[in-house]
Amino acid sequence: VITAGNGSSKYAKKLEVFLALVDGLIGICEEVGEGKMKEPYDAQDPQIVESPYSGNSATDFKNNITGIRNVYLGLNGGKGLKDLVAAKNKSLDNTIQGEITAAINSFDNITQPFESAIISQRVQIQQTIDALGVLKETLEDELKPFVIQYIVD
Repeated sequence: VITAGNGSSKYAKKLEVFLALVDGLIGICEEVGEGKMKEPYDAQDPQIVESPYSGNSATDFKNNITGIRNVYLGLNGGKGLKDLVAAKNKSLDNTIQGEITAAINSFDNITQPFESAIISQRVQIQQTIDALGVLKETLEDELKPFVIQYIVD
């Protein structure tokens, strides 16, 4: 990030590194919500869940979304995408932070191992899938254009 656009062999412009970050966040929402959760949910098949034997699927999924929060907010007091967004559009920052929190918290409603919850807690799982979809849409439709507008180098 520091050398992007200034001699970096990976990112010729700062915009490229910020778009890579945003695309990564979008990709995690898609991978978890539309893939790892929705596919076994739709099939009602515990055998195609990511971690069918350990019973850690929901925890793994939640940790992936916590990773989104860490990138957006910044780790250990460091800078995150939040700093850029909040400086220019506090409303968008509030929306993104609220949607990240809602998505993470939605996993707490899944009280059984994901493998059995895809059969017995379908409403709770659908709510989590929906929360991830809302977050993904905001990242695609609002954060990405924001980054394109404000990262100029």
